[in-house]
Amino acid sequence: STKRVTNSIYGVLGFATEESSFRLFDWRIAEAITLSGRKMIQFSRDYVIDKLAEMGYEAYAAMGDTDGVGIAVPAASTRHEAMELVEEAVEQLNGPGYDDFFQQEFGVPPEHHHGEIEIESYAPKVFIPAEQLP
Repeated sequence: STKRVTNSIYGVLGFATEESSFRLFDWRIAEAITLSGRKMIQFSRDYVIDKLAEMGYEAYAAMGDTDGVGIAVPAASTRHEAMELVEEAVEQLNGPGYDDFFQQEFGVPPEHHHGEIEIESYAPKVFIPAEQLP
C-alpha cells in the first residue's frame, strides 16, 4: 500500500495542464519521487545480483521497468532453487541492505525507513522484444 500512496502523491503533486493544476503542484517533488524510486530499483538490482554472486551464482538483470526488475539465475536448475536463492538475497536486502542504502542515499536512519521489496513471481522463460511492436 505504501507504493500506491506514493504513486497517488506523485499523481497529484505532478498534475498540471495549461488550464489547471493541483493546488499543491510542485514538479520538483514529483521529480524527487520518481528519482528516489529509480535509485531504489537500481540499488535493489545490483544488491541482489551481488549477493547471488557471493553465493556462487552468476545472475543478471533480464528486464527492468518503473515497478521492478527481473533477475535471471541461469545456473539454478529448478524453480525451487532459484526462488530460495533470490529469497535469501532479498531477505538481506530488506534488512541491512536497505538500512545502509536509505541512510547513505537519503539520510534516513534504519528505524524510520519503510523500504521493502518482495518477490512477485517466477518465470521460467521471458520474451522481451528488441523493439516495441506497433
